[in-house]
Formats: sequence, C-alpha cells, structure tokens
Amino acid sequence: MELNGFLYKAQPAGAGRVELELIGDCPVFKGHFPDFPVLPGAAVLEIVRELVSEYLGRNVRFTYLKSVKFMKMIRPSDRPSVEMCLDPLGSSLRVSLFVGEDEYVRINAVYEDAF
Repeated sequence: MELNGFLYKAQPAGAGRVELELIGDCPVFKGHFPDFPVLPGAAVLEIVRELVSEYLGRNVRFTYLKSVKFMKMIRPSDRPSVEMCLDPLGSSLRVSLFVGEDEYVRINAVYEDAF
C-alpha cells in the first residue's frame, strides 16, 4: 500500500527537496500512540523510499540501512521537509527530515531497483 495520499501529501520544493503535509486523521496516528500521536519510524522509512522512487522515476527498495537516527518525534501537525542527496552512481543516499530549522531524522542507506 502506498502511503502517499493516505498518510501524507508531497509537494516538490526544488532539487532533491520535498515538503510534506501529514494527514492528521490517518489511522496510523490513532494507533501510534493513543493520546500522543507520532509518525512511526517504519512510516518515515517508507515515505523516504516512496519519495526516492518518485524522484528517480522508478521503484526502489532499501538493501542496507547504514544509519538511521531519530532525533525528535514528528507529530501530525508538523510540516516536515525532506532533503535528499543521492550518490551520482545511483546506489546510496543521504536523507534528512526537518521541521523548520531542526533536523528530526537522518538516514544513510543503500538502494537498488525493486522488481
């Protein structure tokens, strides 16, 4: 299931940059966590995978997560921006999610085409 349109809406904001609008009434937030909804880490990874696939114009999957650092929790009312830096050889990436000037998530990963 694709999360775009269900959990978030994406708006391109320049080369390798995307602004996200989270859909606050999405059932994902109701279960994670009741009375203190946050964006699950697994959902962050899937959002990034979808955004990279969209950016490249082909479906990709992560083959290796070198590092994933969650520094702050993303709430449904936050408007994260995603900055993607892809290796010119096409196999690794660095992605950061920001809310305002604060970095909330940093991901370094290796990817390949999904079949």
